[in-house]
Amino acid sequence: MNDHGTPGSAEGFGVFAVDAAWPQSRQITGHGHNPAAGDIHVYLWFGHPYFDPEVEHVSVFSGSSGNAQAGEALEQAFEDAFDPDGEAPAGLPASEPVTVTADGSPREFELWRNSGNGYWVARGRVGSTEVVLSGSGIEPGELSLVRVSDLTTLSSPLTISGSSHGPGVLHHREMISRLQDAISGPAQSAGGAPAGGGAQGQEEGPLGRGPA
Repeated sequence: MNDHGTPGSAEGFGVFAVDAAWPQSRQITGHGHNPAAGDIHVYLWFGHPYFDPEVEHVSVFSGSSGNAQAGEALEQAFEDAFDPDGEAPAGLPASEPVTVTADGSPREFELWRNSGNGYWVARGRVGSTEVVLSGSGIEPGELSLVRVSDLTTLSSPLTISGSSHGPGVLHHREMISRLQDAISGPAQSAGGAPAGGGAQGQEEGPLGRGPA
């Protein structure tokens, strides 16, 4: 997937989420920003607020073009979907194409299914953003992905499980605010460089998520 777009470029990057019709919790569970490398990535979780894997859920990874974290996100998704009990699978099943609606248009993703437990993993691109999806209880073809305009509207494991004003929560909110500035910056600056003081080399998460 890294042979498309400009490696290490955050230009055109967008964070994608399941649309507003999703009935369960919507959380940001991890993120990173490295201005020097031009890398940004964000992990989102849609499901039970305490990550119950038995409840319908979807995780969405969005990464800037050429971001090595996309490969790690895919490997982690495979491990969660096909190796949830620590027993290495004999191999991955053959992939199949699936159409996912993203940014208002149909996009072709590559899909792997685990017929034994109902988990699935999919990967694709939306513009210059690399996307890795995983989940169960819902078909990937039923998803509608939209761009997140404001990350600060999403909750996190910290805000759900702890005090809304604790030092960890306040730090997390500050980092999310800086990440929002960094994501907005490339689209607003002519050279594609982060504008408005994005955090330098920030990395947090994944803070917590369930299998797949």
